[in-house]
Amino acid sequence: MDDPGLITFSHLGRFGRWANSVIEYAFLRVYARRHGLQYQCPPWPGTPIFGFDDPPVTRRLPGRRERYVNGDYQKQPLPPYEGEFRNWDFVGWAQFHTAYYAPDKEFIQGLYTAPVGRQAERVADATQRLRAAGDCRIGIHLRRGDFGRGPFLITPVSWYLRWLWDHWDRFSNPILFIASEAPELVSQFASFRPLTMESLGIAWDRSVPEFYTPLERDVATANPRGLDFFPDWWLLKQCDVMLTPNSTYSFSAAWLNPGLLECWRSRLSTGRFERIDPWNCEMQWKESVDEFPNVPGTHMNKNPYWTHDIRPLYPVVAEGEARRICDIPNFMGNTTAYKLSRPVAHHPEKAPVDIVLVSEVWHHRPATIILPADADYGIASWVELPGTIYGRHDTRGALAVLGFVLKD
Repeated sequence: MDDPGLITFSHLGRFGRWANSVIEYAFLRVYARRHGLQYQCPPWPGTPIFGFDDPPVTRRLPGRRERYVNGDYQKQPLPPYEGEFRNWDFVGWAQFHTAYYAPDKEFIQGLYTAPVGRQAERVADATQRLRAAGDCRIGIHLRRGDFGRGPFLITPVSWYLRWLWDHWDRFSNPILFIASEAPELVSQFASFRPLTMESLGIAWDRSVPEFYTPLERDVATANPRGLDFFPDWWLLKQCDVMLTPNSTYSFSAAWLNPGLLECWRSRLSTGRFERIDPWNCEMQWKESVDEFPNVPGTHMNKNPYWTHDIRPLYPVVAEGEARRICDIPNFMGNTTAYKLSRPVAHHPEKAPVDIVLVSEVWHHRPATIILPADADYGIASWVELPGTIYGRHDTRGALAVLGFVLKD
């Protein structure tokens, strides 16, 4: 029998957070289905939430990164060509123009039809209350947290209110649902008598969900609004009309909603919400707040989410303690690997580290990626498989990334 071929996604669940993982998993399943391939992936947050039973990664394939317009990872990603990832480990976010996914719309939405287990129990009553509250559910996502730079604009409350006043009367018996990690903003919508996850009876959970890679600040502060991602997302997915910031969190909820009537997304260049078709659009605008400095309320100069000063999770290494080993091309900008003169303990529950990768990350903010001293690695494999560096890997011989350190 001929080998059908294989695609793996060894960093699934670790390349971004919940919404990124939702999109990445959809890509893995669609690509394997279209090209008659087997697929393998590690457990990720969706595994226990939706009861997925996927084949684990048992073969270490070479990594192949998704391609971008003009080769610039800050531009839109290019959909894969025929067979591009057959017998490769996919590296990327898979946030292609959604026309790529449209032929498999029903299949993709079917993957996320119903949660199971504990999360199903948590959202069941709230889902019924939301559905019974009105004839048209309008869901808005007030994204704050780590937003405020690059393409991740802060969408001002005034933009939402303007849209609501302009459109509210178009709908029959509308109700408003608000999802946000900034509860202090909800009162500004009081005239619309909004519902929230809490008002629908769901209590916040401070624990880190299984297989989830949260923001370091949320863990350090035990911030439930940053850790308990599922209920708000699920309730947004039940809405008939959606207003989303430039965020895959709410976009993915709209994308996966079979009953969605309208979706509107905030846009920097126009200073308002624009209607989009989630199945025929870019998953994110790539307009940067740096290009529109005069649009008020959309950017921040400082944000505590952009630093790691909450606790000394990773060590500061003196310049003389690191010896340059090699450059790794086409990996998160210009990346250089350094060997430390001695293993450094950076966390009481983690192995010491003796390899540091200094990279250019989003908008050229320097970062340090730390590898454990006891990992089974080789310099040749870094150059050959740069994508495998980004993520936590349990497969024997794979590189294990423990985290990032932003340098001032």
